[in-house]
Amino acid sequence: MIRADVTGPEAAFPTVDVVLCRSEVNNRYGTGILIKRMFPGHRANVVSIRSTSIWNGEQEFGIRQLVIPQGLRRSQIYGWTLAHTGDLTIGRVYCVPYRGEEIVAALALTDAHRAPFCLYVMDDQNVASNGISDELMAEAIGKARLRLAISSDRRDAYHAKYGRRFWVAPPTMLAGADPPPNHASPSGRGILIGNISTPEWMDALIQAMGGSQFWHRRESIEALLGAHIRLCDPLPEPVLATRLPGYEVALIPTMPPRGSYANFAVSSLSFPSRLTFLVVSGDLPVIVLGDEDSCVARLVRHFGLGFTCPYDSTALDNALAATRDPAWRQAHRAAVTHVRRVLGSTDIASWVRDALDQGAPADLIFESLDVQPSRFPPLSVRGSPSLGPWLHE
Repeated sequence: MIRADVTGPEAAFPTVDVVLCRSEVNNRYGTGILIKRMFPGHRANVVSIRSTSIWNGEQEFGIRQLVIPQGLRRSQIYGWTLAHTGDLTIGRVYCVPYRGEEIVAALALTDAHRAPFCLYVMDDQNVASNGISDELMAEAIGKARLRLAISSDRRDAYHAKYGRRFWVAPPTMLAGADPPPNHASPSGRGILIGNISTPEWMDALIQAMGGSQFWHRRESIEALLGAHIRLCDPLPEPVLATRLPGYEVALIPTMPPRGSYANFAVSSLSFPSRLTFLVVSGDLPVIVLGDEDSCVARLVRHFGLGFTCPYDSTALDNALAATRDPAWRQAHRAAVTHVRRVLGSTDIASWVRDALDQGAPADLIFESLDVQPSRFPPLSVRGSPSLGPWLHE
């Protein structure tokens, strides 16, 4: 007999929404933070289903937390899912997929309960990776009433591959009053915001910082090897926001040139939640290191939020100098204010729920984050795409 790993408070409610994702929903990573923002009432009416545990079950999300047992076939996942939700009335199904198991469980609930199904692709495991099969992804896309993508690049990639409409749903963060302009002196202090995903990213960062005029100092990140890079534990966003005025620029790392494509599927088309944090909480210029074709690099250039440059100390110093130009800073402040209005003024919980109920968002505010030209022409222009991870073939 299959035993379920069930954690969290047990309660049966007449109608619940089910949220399916890879791992624990907590504040240790961007996806967890975004899911919690989407479901502020999760303690009353949300059941959480995940396929694995990374943080020893650290989660305070949902009235019931279910972990899919490992090694099950599709029919077994169907049976397990329905057996452990049989006492519930399912209102809506939301899947943020990273592995096929989450999609299969979502399809079980959708098929059995005829509940409206939202597929929200935050981290790609199909277009630039083979983590989720084309057949399973196509089935999920076909059955979803609402299809969301975290960026316009990811939206266009999935539309190009599958020919179905996706809507942009970026990381959001409700904003208060506009933060005061950052008048930091040209100290050359930079704060690294974002993930250093692989050792080769770290190697490229160390090489670039070694000759830079502004990064090679202890204030930037805890001494790492001999590169004077100081790694700090993650800070709560309100605390981190108070420290932003002490820096002149923010840096976001991406894949170095001729990289091994490790973590490429996640990073290449993503809209980092930390970029939203930077825009909503302050007005630091952003310098994106590495892949100039990455989604975050294209966003930063397109909307005038900063510059991109390779992992090179001279290029980094030139980018820093460009952010000090008075005319550019004036245009930058206006750009940040515009993007802040988009990312900081929408209640994402209501927006997603209403869009799923209607089958499409009534408020198209996030479509204004479209970055052109598109990297992925539609099927009618491009022809049929190949199967499998085809983004960097």
